[in-house]
Amino acid sequence: MKEPHRAELRKERTIFTRLPAILDHIPYYSFQGQARLAADAGTSRSTIHRLTHNKCVPSFALVFAIQKALEMRLGRRIAIEEWLSLDNSWPTVSICELVGQPPCLPEQAYNADGSLKPAFKNIAPGTWTVDDLQQGAHE
Repeated sequence: MKEPHRAELRKERTIFTRLPAILDHIPYYSFQGQARLAADAGTSRSTIHRLTHNKCVPSFALVFAIQKALEMRLGRRIAIEEWLSLDNSWPTVSICELVGQPPCLPEQAYNADGSLKPAFKNIAPGTWTVDDLQQGAHE
């Protein structure tokens, strides 16, 4: 049996991340979060962009650098499996709880006029997930 080429193996792996939602909860990263995280982690903005859009499989060195940057800005430890996953499951479901903030709804839950999007009508602050965020973005 022929072994798959390395490029084929990479295509099969999907890495899920909650980085955008976590960055939204860290005041320093609330403006140009990906660029600031890239600077803190010593990498390029395009690398962070690809990671946040599930377009790359990060190296250990990149994961470690991002981990240290997040912990520095949060002022607390955060497990890697809280922001990076192979199966889109998370030990702590609530981002607010994860970063130690009071329950909230994400900025994307609101329309330009400040009204709540229908997808978030029955979601209590602090209980939303990345999946809710992705579904609400399509409305």
